[in-house]
Amino acid sequence: MTIWGILAIAVFGAMGAVARFLVGGVLHRWLGFGFPFGTLAVNIIGSILLGALYAAGVEKNILPDGLKLPLMVGFIGSFTTFSTFSQEVFLFAESGTLGIAMIYVFVSLLTGIGGFACAVYAVRFCGL
Repeated sequence: MTIWGILAIAVFGAMGAVARFLVGGVLHRWLGFGFPFGTLAVNIIGSILLGALYAAGVEKNILPDGLKLPLMVGFIGSFTTFSTFSQEVFLFAESGTLGIAMIYVFVSLLTGIGGFACAVYAVRFCGL
């Protein structure tokens, strides 16, 4: 990897972090702070985007090589957030709302993996 490739990952990572901040902020303003809709949304969106980028970039090789890692590792890697998800689940469980914590885990995993899979199949079979 060249210094330019590393810089591209850093720049795309910065864009992903800002996008996550903005999406989370908008959803918290719209839906309140009672449930982590922002984290859920960015993780679902990120899973769908990563699935599409994987299928287009790795399987079909239609993305330029210089964009694959910046988009997949840089942007999507900083747009999504497993650490914040982990903290939120822990805080729900610790506060006595274990049911909410488990629902959050289930919905996050189901929609994340499902979104990734749907995006891969859409790119594979619809020629996107």
